[in-house]
Amino acid sequence: HKTLKTPLYSISSYDIERYKSERIKKVSPATANRDLACLKTMFNKAIAWGYVSENPVRQVKLFKENNERVRFLNTDELKLLLSYCSDRLKRFVILAVATGMRKGEIQKLKQEDIDFTRNFIRISEQKNGLTSYIPMNNTARKVLEQGVDFDYNPRKAFELACKKAGIKDFRFHDLRHTFC
Repeated sequence: HKTLKTPLYSISSYDIERYKSERIKKVSPATANRDLACLKTMFNKAIAWGYVSENPVRQVKLFKENNERVRFLNTDELKLLLSYCSDRLKRFVILAVATGMRKGEIQKLKQEDIDFTRNFIRISEQKNGLTSYIPMNNTARKVLEQGVDFDYNPRKAFELACKKAGIKDFRFHDLRHTFC
């Protein structure tokens, strides 16, 4: 294997393939692909800056990724989870389940994004960069009227509530699946 003192121009696609085959023994295909993407970007910068003329990562195929993980809570599991949530966390979780919003979308909300007159929530900083409007059902309206701490990061409290409730293999993002 190559050392840190190896010149960039001497790294071949064969070397990258060897790195790829070693990396997959330690990490998931998705992580290995992110690593390869980072290497590819670094070589593209090296080309732009005149250090090398070719990108050896370009010829290396990425791993297939299986992103078919679908986990959601049934009604009993949701009730159990909520019973282990603080009021602050409970309102955050209920809003996520009632709207299907991502954690980051909830955290970026401002009071002016909530329209109680027309019953909608404006999401101005979606993952795709677009603004959208989602309808506010009675559950979402009620929890928003009670007040939700948008600046709150529920990660640790959420993990603890799941652990106490005995809910395994469940992430905050999976509340979107529960919504659906």
